[in-house]
Amino acid sequence: MSDSSLRSSFQQETWDITVELTGLLLKVERASSMDEPTRACFLRHLHSLKGAAVLVGESAAARLLHALEALFQQEGLNESCRDRRFFDAVLQTFDVLGQLASARPEGEPPPVEPLIERLFDLQVDGGESRQGLLARTYPGLLERHLEVLTDRQEERLLELGRTVCPLYAVEVSLPQDHLRAELAVCEKTLVETGEIVSCCGRGSAEDGRVRFWFLVATSRTADELRALMEPHGGVPIDLRIPPAATASRSGQTPDGRTDRGTDGAQTSPAPPELDRRASKPGGPDPTAPDVTQPASPPAPPVTERHQQPESVKAPSFDEVTQKLLDTCRNTYLAEFQEKVDDVGQWLEELRKRPDDPGLIDG
Repeated sequence: MSDSSLRSSFQQETWDITVELTGLLLKVERASSMDEPTRACFLRHLHSLKGAAVLVGESAAARLLHALEALFQQEGLNESCRDRRFFDAVLQTFDVLGQLASARPEGEPPPVEPLIERLFDLQVDGGESRQGLLARTYPGLLERHLEVLTDRQEERLLELGRTVCPLYAVEVSLPQDHLRAELAVCEKTLVETGEIVSCCGRGSAEDGRVRFWFLVATSRTADELRALMEPHGGVPIDLRIPPAATASRSGQTPDGRTDRGTDGAQTSPAPPELDRRASKPGGPDPTAPDVTQPASPPAPPVTERHQQPESVKAPSFDEVTQKLLDTCRNTYLAEFQEKVDDVGQWLEELRKRPDDPGLIDG
């Protein structure tokens, strides 16, 4: 299907969905409340339209729909349904979505940042944790990304969530031998493209390398960022897209990575704990897996082709971490000793000078 056909289909789908949801919204306004089937209908249509916006490259519409989804997922939705501002904001969002979807001449698209901020401000605090709100704002965030964030970094991510600026997780695997130099180059490249909100490293049993991931806010596209980081083995992951959607589009694992296993097989999907925590108590999260379904049947036995020799044993995480600490400690001790030797040599030269005032000897 051509780009023009995709755009035309997106325009028609936007029109059909907004017309249907406007009718539902008027019924909700008269009732001053929203039942669960109606909420589920809103979420289903908004999620479908957001996927279509991502497909045609309409990032502003996708961000706007994501903020609208969050508004309908909140626990205090019925309280919002008694607020006139809620209906005004939703109807204005439908109008802007129609403008974004329609064929328009070259130029600046309608501004959506103020409207996104307005939609987030309408959310009623239902006691949700800050990390839970982050997980809803950025469905691609994983547990390892969230667990290392400071309070200040969480606040910054929430601020960015109110804008249209994309957020990426960029993962790199660096050799221990040239760790500091390689890391400095990666940081410089990412700083030139946008803002590094967070950076964390962790030892890996994969070829004795250290794995780092950066949370980067940048206006660059995923393809542009991938091209910049490809020389360093960097893999950018758009955190606005749920892991399952990212994997289906790129052929990667659901956590956004390609094959990282030691036996050549793809790694297993990320556990659903984060998605369950991120979903709102007042409504289902359309991006979360259905944890009520029975467990899948056990995987078939590993064939001999994929079995590792019994003599090969990958080092544990603790062993790799200890090795990394020992390497860093030895490096810094050697540098410190070198500085001490330099200072001692300098003091010795001062003592040998004929015009030495005797300050050193007291």
